[in-house]
Amino acid sequence: MATKNKRIVYSDADCHRLVDIIITYRNVIECKKIAATTWKEKNATWQKIAQIYNSGTTEPRTADQLRCKYDNLKKDVRKYDAQKRQSSYRTGGGPTIDELKAILKLLYDKIKSIISFSVDGLEPSQGASDMLVESNIVIEPESSSHNEGVVASHECNDQYIIV
Repeated sequence: MATKNKRIVYSDADCHRLVDIIITYRNVIECKKIAATTWKEKNATWQKIAQIYNSGTTEPRTADQLRCKYDNLKKDVRKYDAQKRQSSYRTGGGPTIDELKAILKLLYDKIKSIISFSVDGLEPSQGASDMLVESNIVIEPESSSHNEGVVASHECNDQYIIV
């Protein structure tokens, strides 16, 4: 007969301890590469995290349990940030109602610092292409026969950019 896994309860202190350990190894844990060596390195890192975590607690946890808890915490942070953003849109950018305990805010801020790109997304950079959109641009087809791209020139200084 197969044994059922019992539900594991983590205290706030356990979550903080886990996140503090993960911050040390965040470059390996949050690496987006999908090579076999990367996966082996991630598994070895989770084993190290479990060993460090279990050295200071009375309830030992496996690497899979800690990984699952961390994944759930990341989901909670994304969900909380999305709700906060929606609330901000509802109020027109005004004050939002924030019903999160102070201890969880600290934990969520730590996790958000690790996974900030997946929570906030990338901000658009204001580069040369953004500046050209705001100015007057004349777009002319290239004179070659195979038309590889479009040549855009700025009216003021006749600089050509292949688009």
